[in-house]
Amino acid sequence: VKAGLVGDSYTTKGTVVGLTGSGFLIEEGGSYIYVYLKAIPSQAVGDIVEVTGTTTTFGGAVQFGSDSVVTKINTITVTVPTANELAGTAITNYADNFAVGDYIEITGNLIVDGTYVNLILADTTVKGSLQSLSTELDLSTYNGKDVIVKGYVLYVSGSTTKYLNLLVTDIEEVQAVTYDTIAEVKAGLVGDSYTTKGTVVG
Repeated sequence: VKAGLVGDSYTTKGTVVGLTGSGFLIEEGGSYIYVYLKAIPSQAVGDIVEVTGTTTTFGGAVQFGSDSVVTKINTITVTVPTANELAGTAITNYADNFAVGDYIEITGNLIVDGTYVNLILADTTVKGSLQSLSTELDLSTYNGKDVIVKGYVLYVSGSTTKYLNLLVTDIEEVQAVTYDTIAEVKAGLVGDSYTTKGTVVG
């Protein structure tokens, strides 16, 4: 399907591995394709589905369009893969050579901007654009917080600023580190464990 002529009609099947507010991602034999329904999906993770529809391209990725007809065949248990952690320049380079369905982990500050949920990333001009089915994973509750996000890559949108679009399956807030002052460490019990920070002066 992905190697075929865009705009033609295809029938394929795959396992639903993730949901957004407007579609779902399926996997079959290690290949992934996003089904853009332009509506909240009725499918669930683990559903084996048959999809018939015409293909389109968006954000450098081939996907099924909103005319797709989806039929459930069966249900299985989905095992989430191990995430590939990306940061800084590795994200910049990856955005130029992404693959749909790659399961990655990125860390940044989550900002809700209207209907968009973005992730401000350090040491790169690329931003994260996060998607989920809000009834299952409400990303807006993390607005303004530093978070660690895991999910499947869908596509890269934007021209001046690139947005790495991620179907989020897991999110957690970065826990702030509590430091002991140097004075507290020196006054504390020798042999105990402490965490401190300071500036090297010599």
